[in-house]
Amino acid sequence: MLRSSMDPAWTNDRPALAATLDRLHHLAKLLRDDFKPIVERHQPEQHALGPHDNFSQERDEPIDLVFYPSFRPGGFMAVHELFAYIHVNNADAAIAFYSSVFGATEKFRLTEPSGRIGHAELDFGGATLMISDEFPEYGIRAPERAAPAAVTLHLHVDNCDELIARALHAGATLEMAAQDQFYGERSGSFRDPFGHRWNVGHSIEDVTPEEMQQRYTEMLKQAG
Repeated sequence: MLRSSMDPAWTNDRPALAATLDRLHHLAKLLRDDFKPIVERHQPEQHALGPHDNFSQERDEPIDLVFYPSFRPGGFMAVHELFAYIHVNNADAAIAFYSSVFGATEKFRLTEPSGRIGHAELDFGGATLMISDEFPEYGIRAPERAAPAAVTLHLHVDNCDELIARALHAGATLEMAAQDQFYGERSGSFRDPFGHRWNVGHSIEDVTPEEMQQRYTEMLKQAG
């Protein structure tokens, strides 16, 4: 823990101060991409070297001293991005499927000598999907195709009927045909050949949350 700069033992221990400033300067460089800086520029005063000082020269370069993370209201640290990260059996084939069906473009991949893909990223029109092969040794598995889905990936597109038809032609399995929904969207869903569930829709009307709830309640009454 850093001591107060008013502590006489601290201010007189100039080698320790120099080492601490070096560490802070190094941390500033490492963290500048992850933290929003509130920077105090420090310009040390010039002092004559004492007999116990081990400086080779006086420091006259400003040093970044303080970095604070950026926070959202309520005291929560800012979240900059959220990525879906899926795991499949045969990531190379999955990348080819997502590229041909969704028009995704591959940003890069990291591949083991065996050919197993440790990490890849696909660009979905500005949104990033992360993907990897299975790593059973780390408890990372692809979904079982016959098992109920625990996660759904939702895409909002211009024409869901067209995209669903393209996915089925490429080997996906239809779960729900496209239809107009009470929440103002036409959508349908399918399982891709790798076990992941996709819901694809496009907007057909603007509906407020209050109207959605009213329609939802009425729908449940009719379903009885």
